Amino acid sequence: MAALFALLVTSPDCRCKRQDIAEVLWEGVEDVGGLVNRVVADLRKRLGRESVPHSGKSGYCTLRVPVGDVDLLRFREKVKQAEGLTSTARFELLGAALEEWDGEDEPLDGLSETGFHLRREELRAELMAAVYARLDAAYKSREVKWLREETEKWFERAPESPQIFRFYLLAHADLPESRRERLIKKWEKRNGKADVDVQGAIDQVRGEGRRPGGALLPPVPDQLPGGRRKPIGQDELIGDLFAAV
Repeated sequence: MAALFALLVTSPDCRCKRQDIAEVLWEGVEDVGGLVNRVVADLRKRLGRESVPHSGKSGYCTLRVPVGDVDLLRFREKVKQAEGLTSTARFELLGAALEEWDGEDEPLDGLSETGFHLRREELRAELMAAVYARLDAAYKSREVKWLREETEKWFERAPESPQIFRFYLLAHADLPESRRERLIKKWEKRNGKADVDVQGAIDQVRGEGRRPGGALLPPVPDQLPGGRRKPIGQDELIGDLFAAV
């Protein structure tokens, strides 16, 4: 039942073909239709018919659970909500999303079926995408102390990741030049030529002055020149603009 629940909750719309259930839970075993029916019935008995409704002859099994009841669904919902927010708000909400992950535990822990290997890798990729997004939000919202501490932790855990290395460099712009260059050379020797993002960070720490706290922060936009003149004849448009904001 645990394997079936995990299979359903990690499938699009929490919906899975019975054939896929058979292939994942009883790989290499023929004629397991009865076993599929039994485990679906057991899960329905445990969770209720509203959560595991009868699918008739559709060939699918569906799981209906509130988003708030499953850590993975809560995580995905918060990541989705963070899209389009300001950097500060995105930083906070992605932090709440990442709290849904239980430390360094493996996703789908305890499920050894071969079919879960790919899903486990996909979930790890989801986790890291949220980590990268929060690092970016921290950088843009000037969370200097947090960024330095967090990149230290992640660089130790995933030193091969280009995005982790990029933010590590930006957060530790106060490294002595000799140490910084050794670090860059070592990383490129291990991981190959730097991509555009990493090379941009390398160029930035080599060429930019240091900021307070040792982190290189994104520049404050100042392309629009200030002035004392006021626009004339645009009251209606300006009013619409204020209303929209």
